[in-house]
Amino acid sequence: SLRQIDGEGQVLTCHCEVSPDLLSMSNGRWQSEALPSHCGSFTGKRVGSAPLVDSENLIWDNFAALVCELDKIHQRSAGLDAEALATLQTLARDMAAE
Repeated sequence: SLRQIDGEGQVLTCHCEVSPDLLSMSNGRWQSEALPSHCGSFTGKRVGSAPLVDSENLIWDNFAALVCELDKIHQRSAGLDAEALATLQTLARDMAAE
């Protein structure tokens, strides 16, 4: 379940089933909170991978680990240490292998 704001600023309540691999949604139903008669159904399928992670850091995609690691570097007052460098090298190798 989720709440979404459409292009006109209306809040929509959405419910759907998500596949175990998180690549598709089925049996989706949506309804406007302000206008209950404004409702419908939907399905969805991800084409390719998203380059980020969700706002709660729960659902990770291909580049999410790299994005989070780079974010940590930007928050540092000093440069890279050996551990951060090793992590970045591993992430780069993993991404190159995909």
